[in-house]
Amino acid sequence: MKTIAKIWGAFMILLFATLFFSINANASTVSLVPNNESAATQNKATLQKAINAASTGETITIPKGTYYLSGEIMVKSNITIQGEDMYATKLYIDKGFVSPYIQIPADTGLGVSNLTMKNMSMGMNPNTVPTIDINADAIQEYGKGTALDTNKKNFSFIEISNKYSGKYTPNTPRTNKNLTFSNLILDGELKGDSGIFLGDAENVTVTNNTIKNIGAKNGISLQTSSDITIKNNTITNVGRSSIFMYLGNKNITIENNNMKDWLQRFGVLHYFQLINEGMTKEKASQTTNNDSGIYSYGPANEGIFIKNNQLSVSEGKKNPNNAVLAKYGVTNTQSIMYSAIRLPGTKDSEVIGNDVQLTSPDAYSFLDVNIKSEGTLEQGSKNIYIKQNTFTVGSSGTIMYPFRIFNAEADENSNGIIIDENTIDIQGDIWNYFKTIVEVRKGDPGLRGSIDTQSLTFINNLISVKDWPIKTSKWLYVNGCKLDVLEFWGNRFKDNTPEILDIIGSENINKTYTMKLNPYFLNYEQLANPYITGTATKDSIYKITRINDIAQANIVDGKVMMYLKPDQVKGKDRVEIKLMKENTLAERTTNRAYILYFNQ
Repeated sequence: MKTIAKIWGAFMILLFATLFFSINANASTVSLVPNNESAATQNKATLQKAINAASTGETITIPKGTYYLSGEIMVKSNITIQGEDMYATKLYIDKGFVSPYIQIPADTGLGVSNLTMKNMSMGMNPNTVPTIDINADAIQEYGKGTALDTNKKNFSFIEISNKYSGKYTPNTPRTNKNLTFSNLILDGELKGDSGIFLGDAENVTVTNNTIKNIGAKNGISLQTSSDITIKNNTITNVGRSSIFMYLGNKNITIENNNMKDWLQRFGVLHYFQLINEGMTKEKASQTTNNDSGIYSYGPANEGIFIKNNQLSVSEGKKNPNNAVLAKYGVTNTQSIMYSAIRLPGTKDSEVIGNDVQLTSPDAYSFLDVNIKSEGTLEQGSKNIYIKQNTFTVGSSGTIMYPFRIFNAEADENSNGIIIDENTIDIQGDIWNYFKTIVEVRKGDPGLRGSIDTQSLTFINNLISVKDWPIKTSKWLYVNGCKLDVLEFWGNRFKDNTPEILDIIGSENINKTYTMKLNPYFLNYEQLANPYITGTATKDSIYKITRINDIAQANIVDGKVMMYLKPDQVKGKDRVEIKLMKENTLAERTTNRAYILYFNQ
């Protein structure tokens, strides 16, 4: 019996040892020299050797400590690179972590897959990587390929991409797949190009990172990528945009991120880049830059979902580029201004539940759309829902054009730009001549020539504008172009804001569909006259109204009368009335509604 017990005990020890070593066989810790800049080349070589030798599924851990590395670090597929601690593992680099296929076109099929990087901090080497100081005379060299920007060009903390051929094709393969970047602190210290750059990528998660002080350009950059989730990140003080999506991106979710103070240096850099590429100073001085916190720079961007983010500029902050440009003879003191969200060349997208605060004397727009071209490809913005956001300019700020619509198109269901159920609170000045909330205008001619805006919907918004002069202000200006279809109803005005419904350029609108429902006093009408009444455009395309898919009434000869059942409004302060073109099951999923708030 004792013999059996000994044999059983030995077996169990061997089993546990086998399990232990099998579990840890795919984990390794790399030994780097800490706190020693002279060991940077050695540390890079050591880490690169560990990456090259790593087996499929292996996790490489960098211990706590501060380490200098010199030279590009080539990553590869099917590994995890992590720090022992997000805050206590810190790397100072002078080149980034890059794909080994960065100079190979995507159509070769080569890329990086199943890579995770997490739990560490990174900074630019303070002694070998030049600071991008827009106040220094050396900034005039930007774009010449000199020492100032040679180290910056394509130098991001992390760059997983393939070589761009210079010509976009819709079927560009996504060769970099299944990537995760989480719990990283990337502090550019006013150096470098971007935080994370992803090209030809698919199925990527970028979450819970802090990206700050990026010198030249963007916190996160995407190009020809799809199925990307950017969530719960904090991105502050970047050169250009917090999140930038250039060309051919699809199904991008940007959610619950906090973005603050973008476009801090790129205005000056772009000015000198234009000059150093051959543009005259006079022409360069006439250029403007209103790059945004979130910038979907098409064409061929679709399925961009921007939800529940915070975008803000430090209260009262002027854009720092303008004071610098003035030293070089640029007379326009607002040539560089802040926009929050830009969606040119973008379709089938949503902007929902975001909090935008642009309390700056240099605020340009909350949101704008336009046409974009690339080679023979051209696309206007269409089927974009802007819903349940809060857009704010405080008393110390001004804004040029709250919403600016250039060349917007419509999809097969007549969905163009839909601005619905937002809170628009402007306590500073609106700085266009007619102080309009929305301007529709013709942009520069594209490949197809100038395109008129096809469809604009502005409904159910709550508007507060301080000192909005009723005699000279208009809510909409159709400027020098045609607007095919305008839908306008259900908008409310608060805080003594006058109900300004006038339009400049109404003769340029082909069709206008409006509805005006009479005030409804819930307690009284429910007893005395339980009908919602009002008027609508006589030739409106909307013929049927529904409440909770139960009550129904036809809109006849421009008149609306709907019976309201008590159980439909009990305990509510409003009712959502769906508007449909026909009484069909498909039309019951309509996305147009009139939200009527009750008077108590």
